[in-house]
Amino acid sequence: TSDQFRMSGQVTRFRCKDVETQVKANPASINLQVWLPASNFQLIEEWSEDLQKLKIGEPVTRTISIVAEGLTGVQLPDLKFNDIDGLKQYPDNSVIENRPGSEGITGLKQIKVALIPASAGTYLLPEIKLPWWNTKTNKIVMAYIAKRTFTVLPALSNTNVTRISTKQPMDKSVKAIDSA
Repeated sequence: TSDQFRMSGQVTRFRCKDVETQVKANPASINLQVWLPASNFQLIEEWSEDLQKLKIGEPVTRTISIVAEGLTGVQLPDLKFNDIDGLKQYPDNSVIENRPGSEGITGLKQIKVALIPASAGTYLLPEIKLPWWNTKTNKIVMAYIAKRTFTVLPALSNTNVTRISTKQPMDKSVKAIDSA
């Protein structure tokens, strides 16, 4: 036979026995835009720094992982982060992974967001909620990360820094270097 990709070789066809399976209809009460059928589903939050010691201008990375047994990583939703006054947020590209196991596939989506506080004060990160369908109990369940409040301290004061006057006379033995 001829091959459209100009590869030589032999065409092999495999046949197997027919397999019948029952496919359940999706529940009428579910919004199919957020249909996440899984046997286990987790939202996990991690921080690169202690939130109690944040100062103005110092970045901290928030990592949110979505882990779902029975779904692939590309099936997991993206998260949206609303603007918060005084707090700059820079989401990175998601890392998507599929982990095969004895019970099937487990999808992982990891989202990293760099947060940089622009001013001192108290900030509130809203809770993150994702509804998912538990395929073991046939019920909708809510996975969430609780809202989080943290306080940003002012930057270090410069009052203890010794200043050197630039108006001191230059040592005559030092010659200026001409950059021309």
